[in-house]
Amino acid sequence: MQETRVIGSRTVSSLWFYYTDCKEFVAEASELGSSFNPFSHIWNDSCDDGFVMVGQKTGMELIFTYAHTHRDAGGEITHWSFTAHPNLNKGKIKDRIFATILND
Repeated sequence: MQETRVIGSRTVSSLWFYYTDCKEFVAEASELGSSFNPFSHIWNDSCDDGFVMVGQKTGMELIFTYAHTHRDAGGEITHWSFTAHPNLNKGKIKDRIFATILND
């Protein structure tokens, strides 16, 4: 039986702005680098898409799963939403934490 491994694309928290009041990380897509793919498979044995955010100061890794693509009235993508769930993050967080990537 194959061991489950985290294989998702990684980003560092210093590239994101964190809004404490709503527990949300926000970044512009262009600031995250061309090698970062927030829609890659997270684990080697599942189809869940998302990414891993590594804390610059702590080294703690949070797993974010893709939630939704947002579009304006003209159908253009405005941003993408992701969620880090406590149960996916082995108790590292108590509440959901959100991440938004702005389509700039």
